[in-house]
Amino acid sequence: SLCRVRARLSRVRGAALLRSGPALTRPARMSATEVKSLQADDVDATPRYVCKQTIQGHKRAVSSVKFSPDGKQLASSSADMTVKLWSTTSWKCLHTLQGHTQGISDASFSADSSMIASASDDRTIRIWDTSSG
Repeated sequence: SLCRVRARLSRVRGAALLRSGPALTRPARMSATEVKSLQADDVDATPRYVCKQTIQGHKRAVSSVKFSPDGKQLASSSADMTVKLWSTTSWKCLHTLQGHTQGISDASFSADSSMIASASDDRTIRIWDTSSG
């Protein structure tokens, strides 16, 4: 691995890497997502997290959070059967992707950030256009 981070969090569900540096993500319990910034000197040390933004919008638990490769969007998937695409500059919801009939366990951007794939408990994978939803 490139680096190791020790944290005293009860649960870490995912990690994402931005071009400007690493970010550690942890879905919050109240249908919100906290994005935590990790400084370079925090690696292999006791992390000093600073909440940069709290995003609310899902009606049920958040299952995954991913930054787009171009860093312009954040995708959150949820047990509420939606994927939400958020602007990383305004933190406003750009699109709510609906169509799955059960909760969504994960979502992932294409390398060029133009598409997102969502995986659901309904046993389907859906491919979405990030510009139009």
